[in-house]
Amino acid sequence: MMHWRTELEVPDFAPQYSYKNRYVALGSCFADVVGLRMHDAKMDIQHNPFGNVFNPVSIARMMQAFAQQNPALLIEPVIRKDIFFSYHLHSDTHSRTEEDFTQQVAKQVAALHKYLITTDVLLITLGTAIVHEHIEKNIIVSNCHKVPASHFTMRLLQEVEINHALHQIISHFQLLNPKGKVVFSLSPVRHHRDKLEMNSVSKALLRIGIHKLVEQGKAAYFPSYELLMDDLRDYRFYADDLMHPSIQAEEYVWNKFQESFFNAHTQALMQEWLQLKKAMQHVPMYPESAEYRQFLENTLDRLEKLDGEITLTSEMAELRTRLKDL
Repeated sequence: MMHWRTELEVPDFAPQYSYKNRYVALGSCFADVVGLRMHDAKMDIQHNPFGNVFNPVSIARMMQAFAQQNPALLIEPVIRKDIFFSYHLHSDTHSRTEEDFTQQVAKQVAALHKYLITTDVLLITLGTAIVHEHIEKNIIVSNCHKVPASHFTMRLLQEVEINHALHQIISHFQLLNPKGKVVFSLSPVRHHRDKLEMNSVSKALLRIGIHKLVEQGKAAYFPSYELLMDDLRDYRFYADDLMHPSIQAEEYVWNKFQESFFNAHTQALMQEWLQLKKAMQHVPMYPESAEYRQFLENTLDRLEKLDGEITLTSEMAELRTRLKDL
């Protein structure tokens, strides 16, 4: 039998995780892919509270702010076009007043500090080792906010800088929760603006840094990068920009993640909930019919049985309201 691709077998995590655990996902796009799908599956997760963060130095700074409950590390407000923002944060975090901007950041930092104390797993996705440094401020920025390129220098992080940042990420998390586990992944998104040759160097440096931590037993690794580059390995699994994974590729990687990360019971619960979620979105042809009432009653019964495993209070209340209104 001929094989036309090299399928990557992802080993099971030990231990495997469930709905009883709490998660935080930070970093590049894969953190959002996983975070949004886990959120849709009704898992207890916070992901990228300040938007995407691509380089390890900026992620380490953010973790330091959370661990020390020190929003000043992220604020350093800049005003441009009557808008306050920070070079340490994504453009999603901004305001028309400095006071409101500062309050936004402080509130989110306090919330994540509290959440991380009881977080079981920190999922970190690294995107690039190519960073932009603000010339005047002498800082590595997380986001350039479309400020003219003349304000920045671009360079490749040195291996020692990457290693230091990765160790800092782990130590800041374990300061809050010594029993917490850190799982790294490497984003398969290619940063073509940095030129593809430099993108390869960047990814290699990050992968080496993660590998050293895994060898030392300080972290685990999920091979999202290898799944796209070595397993799927075809442009039909990329979006129209030829840089980001397609929806089909994201689904494939997510399924691999589920199989290796969650225990069998949790995977079954996820599937049951997603079926119920789809049922709740059903638009009936005859909403006043006895058949539709029976459909709602059956769906509510399934929700009530599942509620002991997953928190479904609002969904059950919604169905009871629908039944009452018939």
